[in-house]
Amino acid sequence: MANTKWTAASLVATVADTDQVLKVTDPGGTPASERLTVATLLGRAYGELYVSAGASGQSLTTSIWNDITQWASNGASLNTTPDHTNDIITLDVTGFYLVMIQMSFSGSNNAEFTMRAKWNGTGQDQVRCQRKLSSGGDVGSATAMGVVDVTTASTDLELEVYPDGNHTFTLVDGTMFCCKIGET
Repeated sequence: MANTKWTAASLVATVADTDQVLKVTDPGGTPASERLTVATLLGRAYGELYVSAGASGQSLTTSIWNDITQWASNGASLNTTPDHTNDIITLDVTGFYLVMIQMSFSGSNNAEFTMRAKWNGTGQDQVRCQRKLSSGGDVGSATAMGVVDVTTASTDLELEVYPDGNHTFTLVDGTMFCCKIGET
């Protein structure tokens, strides 16, 4: 029988995220074990909300950050809980997350909108973008991307918009996605 050389990367590549492993620890001299999925053990996590061909406008109030309530579908997820009915992605594990928000939207005539991600009620200015629409019926595109340090499990990710006046805002097509990229 030939010897096979295995690397850590090749071993991990042969295991599915949903496969279970037994993690054994010995805290204070008392062995303990727990069953974990490979994804949990390796710290993988991602989640997505999206809308396609959205047509329902939302009235925004000037001079405040307005939560966007137009996500229509839950996308792919692992160790997160996308919930389009409440317009949030709940992150189940801590770590550094890459957050990407891409959208096309329409709105009021000559209106400027600033969009950003929000974690547990706190706006994240490192994941922020701005777009002005010239005339009513225009569809503009905007993208925001950044890294956020999530130090508490059960953290909620949302999208909020700050308009330069009382305007309507329609999320036509868009995706809000987060992916764990490292340990905190």
